[in-house]
Amino acid sequence: MSTFLGYKEPVRFALPDMDRLGEILVGAYLVESSSLRVGDYILIGSGRRPCKITDKRRSYGGKNGAPKFGIDGIDIFTEKKWSTICLIKDSVNVPVVTKKEYKLVDIHQTQYFVNNCLVGYESFKLLDEETGKIIDDEHKLRDKQLDVDIKKNFQEGKVLLVTVISAMGESAIIDFKEY
Repeated sequence: MSTFLGYKEPVRFALPDMDRLGEILVGAYLVESSSLRVGDYILIGSGRRPCKITDKRRSYGGKNGAPKFGIDGIDIFTEKKWSTICLIKDSVNVPVVTKKEYKLVDIHQTQYFVNNCLVGYESFKLLDEETGKIIDDEHKLRDKQLDVDIKKNFQEGKVLLVTVISAMGESAIIDFKEY
């Protein structure tokens, strides 16, 4: 048996029931719930939010019930707390999560009119130093204080590296540091 993601104990994958195959999501893969650990990622909630597991509890089944896991997690983009309960042998969706550092090149504002009102947003131009490409997407920021700190340090002339986390078609800037 092989190990998975550095776990020392073997991980067994359960094939999903044929009627549940529609639940496999793009950008995610199936893992047996018993193999998940605190710090791993899981999709929780009706909106299928990517969450980092903060707590995992096992409840033993009663006279007629099967044993279950209670899993608590924090949304990696909004930091909202989510919880779920699943059977030990259930297959759960795990998002493919990537973290990458980019060099902050510019902060620019885009303004346009909507119903005769001037609307604008700021976006960050990021440099991927591995490929040399400029990324000009609008990334969410995890919180407003992070936005203020990044702008303040950038305006002071500091060269910054920002950490971007991506999963399920979303991405957000979660941290920064001086280069």
